[in-house]
Amino acid sequence: MPETSTHSDTRIERLASVMYTSYCEGVGGKAHNGQTLPAWEEFSKDENKTKQANAWRKAAGDTLIEMLAFDTAKIN
Repeated sequence: MPETSTHSDTRIERLASVMYTSYCEGVGGKAHNGQTLPAWEEFSKDENKTKQANAWRKAAGDTLIEMLAFDTAKIN
């Protein structure tokens, strides 16, 4: 049975959250201007951060595609 869009969207949202959180931890929780970076839950809902949040979602989607392609290539 093929995945529904909602299931894929949930996976992408979860991975975007993990990636963003990891990034925040990697930069010490601060933006380039010294401001504290918000948690994904806040960041992803901020209308002023829509472009950035969608970029994290795109990166997450592209990562999932690469991971699936890598797994498929290992099987073949």
